[in-house]
Amino acid sequence: MDEEENIRVAVRIRPLQQGEASRGETSCVTAGADGREVQVRMGPLDAHIYRCNRCFPPETTQQIFFDDCGLKDLLDSAIGGYRACAFAFGQTGSGKTWTMSGPPEDRGVNTRALDELFIKTAQRAAEFVDTITLSILEVYNEDIHDLLVDSKHAEKLEIRQAENGIHVPGLTLVAVQNLGNVFEYLQIGNYTYQPEPIHTYVYTIVFFKSFTVLTVGL
Repeated sequence: MDEEENIRVAVRIRPLQQGEASRGETSCVTAGADGREVQVRMGPLDAHIYRCNRCFPPETTQQIFFDDCGLKDLLDSAIGGYRACAFAFGQTGSGKTWTMSGPPEDRGVNTRALDELFIKTAQRAAEFVDTITLSILEVYNEDIHDLLVDSKHAEKLEIRQAENGIHVPGLTLVAVQNLGNVFEYLQIGNYTYQPEPIHTYVYTIVFFKSFTVLTVGL
């Protein structure tokens, strides 16, 4: 990534869903011919044009998006010791989950970035010894659970602020060698913590939110 370029914006236009197409709807958003322009049609004769680093049309595949959106450069920066972050922003139904996670048969940028990380560290193995670690936690009902530890023996965990950022003391860290290892530990995490059954009563509605955080460290 260019040292003078701190932020990159990549726009991905999702295709029409089957229901939208069956109703005869058309997209009001199109990608410019140069791949760096987003055109938003506001009416029959009115359109707004926005510039960005990259704009991807609806037919863009997961692989093409990952290759060209700038994430590989972001990984280079992270491996080089710089702070780097990528996130998806958009309204409900705009395709954030598809782009970031994707289905098992067509993974999104999260999995592809991890795979690329292992490739890049392997390529520099003659010069550097890289250790890649993984942790998985779940925040459920305001409690933090280590998903790599048997829930019956898990200690209470808390989020702390340290000089090098936010961390969770006592959270299990395991070394991973490849993407297959990551999936193996994810499978363990999926079965480690099961919340207690939620009982509902008439006129009582309680919403429980659960967030799972997978952290990979280099």
